[in-house]
Amino acid sequence: MAVQILVNGRAEVLHDPVTVQDYLNGKGLSPHGLAVQRNGEILARDSLATTWLADNDRLELIRIVGGG
Repeated sequence: MAVQILVNGRAEVLHDPVTVQDYLNGKGLSPHGLAVQRNGEILARDSLATTWLADNDRLELIRIVGGG
């Protein structure tokens, strides 16, 4: 069953059930230096592997950049 999600405002269709961590891995993204918001709530890094993406979820992926 396909799942449709929005990632940073772009529609994506997932054909297999995935966790947020699986999604990030599939995109070549590391959770280090990345804030992940799902449906308006920031996810703790240790919950990414246990949080499953569902139909109509909205993800915001925000890269944290340090500097001065």
